[in-house]
Amino acid sequence: GYKVGYKLIFFRLWKAFEQKGKLSKFIQNVVPIDVFELRKEKNVNSILNQLRIRNRPISLLGYASTFEQICKAAKNSNWDYSKNSIKSAIAISETLSEKTKKDFYSIFGRELISRYSNVENGILAQQPLSDNHYFITNNASYFIEVLKLDSDEPAKDGEAGRIVLTDLFNYAMPIIRYDSGDLGIIHQTSKGRVFKTIHGRKVDMIMDSTGTIINTNIMLLINNYPEVNQCQLIQKDKGKYLFKININADFRREKELVNDFKMYLGEEAIFDVEYVNEIPLLASGKRRVMVNEMIDPNM
Repeated sequence: GYKVGYKLIFFRLWKAFEQKGKLSKFIQNVVPIDVFELRKEKNVNSILNQLRIRNRPISLLGYASTFEQICKAAKNSNWDYSKNSIKSAIAISETLSEKTKKDFYSIFGRELISRYSNVENGILAQQPLSDNHYFITNNASYFIEVLKLDSDEPAKDGEAGRIVLTDLFNYAMPIIRYDSGDLGIIHQTSKGRVFKTIHGRKVDMIMDSTGTIINTNIMLLINNYPEVNQCQLIQKDKGKYLFKININADFRREKELVNDFKMYLGEEAIFDVEYVNEIPLLASGKRRVMVNEMIDPNM
């Protein structure tokens, strides 16, 4: 849906990247919005006001958690967003939940799709419109492999494995069989070889009490607890977990939440709960909802 010349509102931790000059922003028609600035309600409302006014075409690009934040703010406002200028919306860097996708479509009438990319290479895969429960890989620019977690053998169809990249055009610094640190599941379809799911970094993967990796995004269970503002699940050891919960009042459903997660992580799983005022963003501007402290982040 994006065409060259459309205004592109880019949500990112801009302080961590090289700043665009005024001329560059004007020529490219890019509006950089720092995600940390969206912690202020007035700044979020300013963005919502831009989106609801039907003027020149707008495209949106940013972290999945930013779109989640925008949807929550839009629900709390009394504005009508049915007539807007949004032509395309792409979420990057974090796992995009099905709930956020549905909320965005319900509010703005536009599909929100997920893109898989990294700083080292570029755009690796992206969901198509309409039938968007898989990722089409960028085979023109990269040779993408999915290898077993504990060896360099190819993972089987439908098996979670390490995403390993060979960049075909990066001549300045050859990147050959580069372990991206991400996990994914490749699936053979009538449309070719596609990513069924992409899980993000190994350090963000949670294991159940037996040591088996959970391929399902179990943090979607939090959608059943709308009173929770933020929640982070940390795996401290095999079968031992910590919930960090940000909530405005006393949480009366703590036991229910723990029991829900035990269904996936094992009845013998042990949970501690810590109540916090905020689950901070990383230096990258992202917020990790799952952390595995058993896994070396440098692996």
